[in-house]
Amino acid sequence: MVNKEYGVMDFGFETYEIINPNYAKLVFKLNNAGNLTIEAIPSLTPGVKPEGTQHGKVPKGTKVFDYETKIIISLSYSDCINISKLASNPKPNATLKLYRNSTKFSKTVTITCNEDTSNNNKYYFTINFDSTTIDGVNTKFKLPMSDVIFE
Repeated sequence: MVNKEYGVMDFGFETYEIINPNYAKLVFKLNNAGNLTIEAIPSLTPGVKPEGTQHGKVPKGTKVFDYETKIIISLSYSDCINISKLASNPKPNATLKLYRNSTKFSKTVTITCNEDTSNNNKYYFTINFDSTTIDGVNTKFKLPMSDVIFE
């Protein structure tokens, strides 16, 4: 394992994490071929800080994320290019839907560009995760993202 400036290189994968206790934990794994795997783990208390959280610090032993309902989706290089195009040329209500379907699951990730009402020249993104398994178990959650992440 080699530490990098912005991520950790482990077995040919660069790993990045974004942790927001209010909404979700995202783990990005980028391999040498340009494919991206996203692991999205929703918060147990969506939109609300977990109990005992002070100044962004979570007390040791506090359960914050619902690991039972995590969604993992793999994106190809062309999917990553489409995400990059959406982020570099934001337009109000522009959406990008990514589908992954098989006989065992159906997964959809929708990235939407929203206009900031307080500042007409600023945009923010939301990511909606939706997964249904063959057993009929449905997991859905929404994650607001800052435009800074996409710059």
